[in-house]
Amino acid sequence: MDDALFHSNNNSFINISDKIGINDTLNFISETLELPCEEAYPSTILGATKSGISLFQLTLSYNKFLTQNIDSDKKELMKVLNKIFRNKLNIDIENAFLKTGTTNNNEERLAIIHHADTTYGFLRNENPKNDNSKEGNIFKHIKRAFYSMINPPKEYKWI
Repeated sequence: MDDALFHSNNNSFINISDKIGINDTLNFISETLELPCEEAYPSTILGATKSGISLFQLTLSYNKFLTQNIDSDKKELMKVLNKIFRNKLNIDIENAFLKTGTTNNNEERLAIIHHADTTYGFLRNENPKNDNSKEGNIFKHIKRAFYSMINPPKEYKWI
């Protein structure tokens, strides 16, 4: 499962949802995203919803999930998400998490980063020509933004 999450292997998530039970999985997703149950379809397991999910809604859902009711299963998940953060951003920070995704036709790339009690959502609305990779160059922009948040300039000048 760790490897499937690291590589965003959607087939694994569908298979696991089937083993857990599709209805139980959809109820969990519906509760987590605060969607009406009737708007949760099997395609919701991979992120598709009837009315869509905003980046804000997704970021807020990750924040709630990663900060409330931490149990051993969530701790294991957090270890995997920290491994993804370290490997994909090449930044060694404890308790920092990363989950990436793409929208239809690989046109937009998104990343959710969580550190301490703060969760950030990044969206890149650009797909350079012939770039069919899942992440494209979004990490370069995220890394720059993340470093500026955790290491603000030490010299402040007031004008």
